[in-house]
Amino acid sequence: MAVGWVRRVGRRLLSRRSPEVRYLILVRVLHPCIAGLMHDLATTFFLSPSDMRMPHITLFGPFTLEDPDTEREILDCIAGASADIHETAYSLGELLELQGRKGKAVVWKVILPEEMKTAYREISVCLFRHAGDCTWLDREPDKRVIHITLAFNLPAPLAFRIREHVLHSACLQRSLVPGRICDTGAEELQVSGIAVIRNGALWKEYDLATKTWKERKDLFTPC
Repeated sequence: MAVGWVRRVGRRLLSRRSPEVRYLILVRVLHPCIAGLMHDLATTFFLSPSDMRMPHITLFGPFTLEDPDTEREILDCIAGASADIHETAYSLGELLELQGRKGKAVVWKVILPEEMKTAYREISVCLFRHAGDCTWLDREPDKRVIHITLAFNLPAPLAFRIREHVLHSACLQRSLVPGRICDTGAEELQVSGIAVIRNGALWKEYDLATKTWKERKDLFTPC
């Protein structure tokens, strides 16, 4: 007991001398309609680049590791939870306004299939065992509203205007009548992998089909 306490204190003291690495576990949203919609919002409402993000669905984080030497555990948690999933998809639900620490966010609710819900819970439980600092949602994963953020850090009047703009956008008109994604006729968006963001940059992505980890350079190499 005493030895474990000394080790934990030692790791925390060490982390104060060097910047902690922060991680985020997510599913990248690769559909051009959603990326185009976010670009439209940025230009129409003069949103700063710092208030825009790569379209994604957060599964866990941001968080740090209690022991920096256990980084491999992140990869093992994701691979283990996804072992039985080879291909899956999700659908889009309501357009919501959520309250954040620095303002409101306009988000698209995501409806996960059962196999992804199970993987999400398993990833949350597994990573929480290794996390140092994490969000309250990571401690209570069933309370997380799974979503795609379209814009965030917004004052309430601007959030309302953006939500109204999205509701009347051409992209949405083609995507939710009923549940269709833009003009493709698809009712679902495919999930190809689960990605790990490390200090703000894409680090690795677990390919669900091949059950292998892809490096950043592999994900952005032209065919």
